[in-house]
Amino acid sequence: MTNHAEFHDRTALEGASAFLVQTQDGRTLAATAKHLLGPNGGVEPEVPVAALDGAIRSWRLFPRTLPDQLAEAGKVAADGLDDPRLDWLILALKDTGKPLPSTPLRLRARPVEVGEEVHLVGCPYDEATCKQNVYAGKITARNGHRFRYDIDPPVDLHGFSGAPVIDRAGHVVGVISLWFQPRMAGEKFLEAGAEDAAAIYTSVERRR
Repeated sequence: MTNHAEFHDRTALEGASAFLVQTQDGRTLAATAKHLLGPNGGVEPEVPVAALDGAIRSWRLFPRTLPDQLAEAGKVAADGLDDPRLDWLILALKDTGKPLPSTPLRLRARPVEVGEEVHLVGCPYDEATCKQNVYAGKITARNGHRFRYDIDPPVDLHGFSGAPVIDRAGHVVGVISLWFQPRMAGEKFLEAGAEDAAAIYTSVERRR
């Protein structure tokens, strides 16, 4: 899915990626990358997590090609996301009475390991009719609660910030977040990075 968020006294966030997660107790939440709350997401001035609840005017999430099939997000739904070492953003969903626009995913509590197979789910901006693509990957390195992985086939990752990385069982193991200069083939990315779902698992599963 993608984002359209409007804020009080700030520019809007339009684009990038997001997805839905379901907790063990049945709550459905929205997930994306925290760095989108600043210039990387077109939001100026940047919104600190601590001020986000009062700053949001509206936040809609929908498949890029199906803007009428949407969910509406509201307040921050997990503690500790203001930690500068984290790039996760978890938001509660408003009850609109409408069907969800995508299937919620489960977070995995255990970090991925080097050599493990993963899959990146998302749509590049240059594919206007894309509904959902899946790219295979393999974990090549870890650094704290972050990991790097190869991508096959190579893809232009512009628009993927906030997209999920899943394991072979379909559980979310990370959210896309680049903190290094990846290997490239022209405009295509040969590798990417992500931040562990394990880093925020306990906070998300604990009802706020």
